[in-house]
Amino acid sequence: MVYFRWPLTSYPPYNQRLFERLLVGGLSAYFDLVIVEQDCDYAAICDLHEPDVALFESGNNNYVGPYIRVRNTASRPHVPKLGFMRADPMSPSRTTFYAEMEQWGVDTFFTYVTNAGEYLPEIADQLFYWPFFVDTSIYRDYQQDKLLPILMLGNTDTPQYEWRKNIRAALTPRFQTVVVPHVGYDPKQNSQALHDERFSRLINSAYITPTCGAMVKVLVNKHLEIPASGSLLLTEDTPIVREFGFVHMENCVFASGEDVCDIVQHLFAHPDEMARITSNGHDLVHARHTIEQRPQIRQWYELQRVARSDQRIVQTGVCADLTLVDAHTPHVNNHVASDATDRKVLRHAWRHLRARAFEPAMEGFARVHGYTSYMAEPRYGLATCSLLGAQPSTALELLKYSINTILAHGGTEPDPMEWALWMIALLCDGRESDARAAAQAFPTMHRIELERARWAVFTVAGEAERAGACLLTEESGVTQRRSIHSGHTHSFESQMSEWVEMLRACVRHRQASALESAVRRHVRAAQRSAVRETSELVAQ
Repeated sequence: MVYFRWPLTSYPPYNQRLFERLLVGGLSAYFDLVIVEQDCDYAAICDLHEPDVALFESGNNNYVGPYIRVRNTASRPHVPKLGFMRADPMSPSRTTFYAEMEQWGVDTFFTYVTNAGEYLPEIADQLFYWPFFVDTSIYRDYQQDKLLPILMLGNTDTPQYEWRKNIRAALTPRFQTVVVPHVGYDPKQNSQALHDERFSRLINSAYITPTCGAMVKVLVNKHLEIPASGSLLLTEDTPIVREFGFVHMENCVFASGEDVCDIVQHLFAHPDEMARITSNGHDLVHARHTIEQRPQIRQWYELQRVARSDQRIVQTGVCADLTLVDAHTPHVNNHVASDATDRKVLRHAWRHLRARAFEPAMEGFARVHGYTSYMAEPRYGLATCSLLGAQPSTALELLKYSINTILAHGGTEPDPMEWALWMIALLCDGRESDARAAAQAFPTMHRIELERARWAVFTVAGEAERAGACLLTEESGVTQRRSIHSGHTHSFESQMSEWVEMLRACVRHRQASALESAVRRHVRAAQRSAVRETSELVAQ
C-alpha cells in the first residue's frame, strides 16, 4: 500500500504519536506500507513502488500545513484507490475531503469516525468503517494501586461536552475527583500531555473514569483506553457505545447527571461488583477491539479482487467484517444512528425555517453554533435566515468564515452549496459585479444548486447566453460535487422562489422581478418541451 497523507509536523507530539500508532501501526499490520507526504506525481510513485492499493488521506483536523498535492491520479487505473477521512464529524475539512476525493478520482472510502454516515450522507453507500482499536501492549492493567476514586480526563467545560460538564458538576461535591484537562492542542502545554504507557498507568490508578462522545455522540479513543487500562468506564448511553459491545452494569456503567451519584455510591459500597464490571470491560476491549479485529481495509482489498460484476461489498455494522453480496439485494452499509445532539437541533431548526418561524429557527442554529463556532451547518442555516430577514451583510460574514476556513486549511474549493448561497448573498447586498465574479470562479466545480445560482446571477445581469449554459441536470454526465449541506436541496421552482424571496426581503426588487420573470419563462419552456416529448412517445 502507498499511503498519501499530509505531514504530521504541524501537530503536537501527543497527536503525532497517536496517529502513528493508529494509522501507520494499524495499516502496517496488514500491508507493506509506503508513506508519501510531499508533492508528487502519482504515476511516478506507482512506477517506483508498484503498489497493490493506494490510500489517500484527507479531511484533517486543526491542520495548518504543509499541504501535499498529488498530480496525475487518473493514471495507473489498474491500482485500486481508497480514500480515508480523518477528521471530527463536525470538522470544516469535510469539504476539503469531498473536493480532494473528486480530484483524485476516489469513490470508495474508509474512516474511523463512527457516525460519519450522518455527517457525510452523500457517500454513505461508499463509506466503510475501520474503527479505533487499542494497542494491548500499551493499554493494559498495570496492577497499579487504586489511588484515585474518580478520574476526569479531557475537556469538561465547553458546551459540546455537556454530558461531561454535568457529570463533573454532580460528582465533584460528593466524591474525590481528579481532573486532568486536555492540553494536547496548547503549544505552551502540549509537552505535558500524557500518552502511551504513562497515560494508561494514570487511568489504571483510578477506580472510575468517565468519558463521552461529546455532542456528536461518537466513539472516542478513551471509550476503549479506559477499560483496556483496568478502570471502570462511566459513560453516556449512546447507540455507538452499545454497538461496540458495552452493556450497563455488565462491562461499563451508563449514567446521566441525574443518577450518576447514586450509581457511583452503589459501586463504592459494593467493591466486588465494581471489580467485576471493571474486569469485564477490560476483557471486552482486549478480546474485540485490538488490531487483530481490524482487518476491514485488507478485506476490502481482497474482496474487490474477486468480486464479480454482479456483486458488491457491504459492511453490516461499524465493527463488522466486509462481505460480498449480490448487487441486486437490499443489503447496504449499516450506519449507526448516533442520536447526535447537533443533528437533532439542526433538523428542528430547518423545520422552523421552512415554516418561516424565524425566531425558533435562529435559536436552534445559534445553539449549535455555540457548541462549535467553526461548524459549517449552523452558519449556513443562520446565513439563510439572515437573507430572508433582510440582513445580507450578516449572511456574508457567516459564509465568509466557513469558506475562508476551508481555503486556509488546504482546500482548493469551497462547499458548492455555500458558494451558491454566497452568490445570492452578494446579489442581495447589491454587489452584482462581485456576484458575477463569484459565478465564474471555480469553473470545474459543479452541482445543481451551484449551477442554478450561476444561472440566477447571469440572468439578473442580463447575460442570457451565459445563463443558458449553466443549467445542468443530473442526467448531464457532469460530476456533481458533494456537499455537507445536502439535506437542504430544492426543486428548481422552489429554489428560485426562495431566492426571489431573499432579494425582495433585501429590497432588491429589480433583481427579484428579473429573476422571477426568467423563472416563469424557463418553466413554461420546460413544460412545452415535456409535452412535445410525450407526444412523440405516444406517436411512436
